Parts: sequence; structure tokens; C-alpha cells
Amino acid sequence: MILYLKRDLCAGQGRALLRRAVKEYVAAEGLNISLEEQSGFEFGLGDFGKPYIRGRRDICFSISHSMRYWACLLHGEEVGLDIEYMGEDRKRRDFVRIARRFFAPDEIRLLEACDTPEAKERSFYSIWTRKEAYVKYSGRGMGQGLSAFSAVSPPADVAVGAVALAEPLMVSYCLGKDGKEHEIAMAVKRL
Repeated sequence: MILYLKRDLCAGQGRALLRRAVKEYVAAEGLNISLEEQSGFEFGLGDFGKPYIRGRRDICFSISHSMRYWACLLHGEEVGLDIEYMGEDRKRRDFVRIARRFFAPDEIRLLEACDTPEAKERSFYSIWTRKEAYVKYSGRGMGQGLSAFSAVSPPADVAVGAVALAEPLMVSYCLGKDGKEHEIAMAVKRL
């Protein structure tokens, strides 16, 4: 599995970066796929918009971008990835109000328990990126309803109702100035 990050993306570079990321993944994993075959890869979209390489179930990927970063997570099995900008120049939002619309009850309680606006913002983006990574992992998209599952209960797992899913493993962390600029989350199959 590799995470490919590109800072300061220029408009129109996405497809070329995806091809480069796939090429690096093939080399890193030692897959026996010629450069000629790779150059012929065709990309498609699943029923709910998840991109894939036609005819290749052994190379799965998820793409996300936000402000300064373009990111692509590649693996031999399904993955999900989200990155969100949290920089100081971003407009402050009413995170609890947004959470009440899109989050599961335990996620709302966690956010409401935060004692500072900064803690609320950090918790909000940690939950939001995990939720987006999960819907990308599942391939069902945002239409499945973000409040139908929780990305915080039990910790580091995804739960639907009271039942914890066996998949995926959720990982999140921060990038940028003092770890406060971007939140990134990945959903990958548990080993």
C-alpha cells in the first residue's frame, strides 16, 4: 500500500498524477505489469462514482484533494481516503450544527463535549474525514447517509447502529504547520 501526496497541485494535473501514482505503486509492489500495459489502463466509475481501473481488481485506489494537497491511496484491496483543509484562513463554522445534520449520535456527543472551539474543529475534521474515507472505501458514496454509521465507536473502528463493522481499519492524522493545516483519513482492510 502506498499513499501518494502532491503539494501545490496545478489545475488539470489530476489524471497525470494518478497515472504516476499507479506506476509507482506497480513498481513498489513488484507487480508484473509492463509500462505499455499500464499506459493502456482505462479508468471507469462504479455505480456510485467510485473510480477504478477497468479490468484490474488488483489495483484499488482512492483520491482526495483539498487546497494545497492532492492525495491518492493505492492498495491491492479496497481503500478510502479523504483530506480536508483546516488552515487558519478557513472560515469558522458552527461544527455542532453541521454535526447534528450529518453525524451519528455518539459523534455529536463527542463533539459537544469538546471544551474549546479549536478542539471542536479538530474533532469535527477527524470525524468528517473518517466518514468520507469510509464511504469511499465502501464504494456506496455519500448517498448511504453519513448519520447511518459512526466513525468513533468503538474507537478507531466504524460502527453501524450498535454493531461494529469488522472492516475497515480507520487511520487519521494531520499534515502541515504544527499538524493543524490538513486532516487526512484512510480506510483500509484489516490485515
